[in-house]
This record gives sequence, structure tokens and C-alpha cells, in this order.
Amino acid sequence: MRYNYKYAMPVDPRVLQDDFESSKGVDTIPELVATLKKVRTTKQYMAVDDVVRKQIKRLWFEINYNRGINLRDREKLLPVFQQLARIFKKTEHLGGGVYRGVTLPSIYKTLISETFPDAYEGEDLDIHSHPEIVQKIENLAYGLRSWSKDPDYAEQWADDTESYGYKHSKQDHDSVVFFAGSYYAVLDCDAYFEVMGEIIEGKGMPFDHNEVICHLDGHKVERITKVRDKSDSSALWFVEIN
Repeated sequence: MRYNYKYAMPVDPRVLQDDFESSKGVDTIPELVATLKKVRTTKQYMAVDDVVRKQIKRLWFEINYNRGINLRDREKLLPVFQQLARIFKKTEHLGGGVYRGVTLPSIYKTLISETFPDAYEGEDLDIHSHPEIVQKIENLAYGLRSWSKDPDYAEQWADDTESYGYKHSKQDHDSVVFFAGSYYAVLDCDAYFEVMGEIIEGKGMPFDHNEVICHLDGHKVERITKVRDKSDSSALWFVEIN
């Protein structure tokens, strides 16, 4: 069976050039989707969870270790998460919005701070004055990404602290906390944990708690606000997406 995946991604080629190579297992995604399509209930799902969970852990959960599925291939996992959302039925209960913390890649580094050097904390930027900058920021949120219900968690990621053991502090880079409506959600991962949490305790986690997997396409930046300085040359910014 052939699956038509979406490959076009408005991502700077320099970002893709610096990305890691996808790990083995990407070619098994169609089989994973076919397996999930046969599942009608959460009870039926339990029989296939071991295979599904381990594969998602390898491809998705370990991205932060530069393992798993890279940016170029990431859209291929969309049908997997769509099937899980169908089985666990929870995205309709999401309220408010979702958050994602990002440190700008080295090719952009202090792009926002350099463009708006006189911005003060709490100021909303005139985003219409620099559409090319706004587009680059929009592209950082594009596609299939991990978001969170917890704004504090997203801010920790944006700060790029080393508290998780695999991050490298980049205080000289601008960081962004994105906020978007929950209508971009593909899968509320807490719906999975509500059913499978106790069953998989002590086994490999496929997701984080409070994680929401979202797919953004055609979105626009509505507002950029300076939160605070990180260093003499960098800052943390809040970006609202519609």
C-alpha cells in the first residue's frame, strides 16, 4: 500500500543541513499505520501497544538526543498520531491553547533582538515592519511538533537549560515561547496516559505528560512580545500564533 506523505516544509535549508539523519525504522511507519487502522477500541489497542509504543519512543521521544525521525521525515508520523487520536478520543476536550519553547538555531541566533534592539519588556513589536523576520519565526513552528499544555514547561525549553540532561545552554541565542490554539492539536498525549499509564509504568515512555502533538500549516504570527532579556545580546520572546 502506498501512503502519500507531505514532504514540503517551509524550513530554511540550512536548518535541514544541520539536522541529524533519521534512525532505522522510518520505513516501518506504513505497517504501524496499517496495524492501528485495525484497532477499534482502547481495549483492542492494548494488544499492540508494546510494538507501537517502542517504535514511537525510538522515532519520536528520542528526537532531543538527535535520534529518531528528523525534520525532513517528521511528517511521515502524522498518520500514526491521527490513528492514536481516533482510538483514544481526547483532542476535543482540550481547552485554551498550547505552548512550545524554542531556542533559535545558530543561523538566526539573535535575529529578533538585532531587528528590534530597542524593544523593552512587555512591548508588542511592530511585526508588519519586518515581514521577512516574521516568516522565519512562523517557519520555526511549522509542521508536526511537540507542544505542551504547561506554559512553564515550554519556557524551560525556550530557556534551553541543561536540567534535562541532554540540552546545551545557549543563553546568547534568542528564544521563543509559542502560543497557539488547541485546534492545531492532532493528539493529546494525556489521553493515552489515562488508559495506558499504569500498564506501561516502568517501561519506555512514548510521550511526555502534558504533551500535545500539533500540526501547523498556514498559520500566521499575530503578536510578538518581549518577555525579558537573557543576556546583553539575546532575549526571550512570546509569540502568539493564529
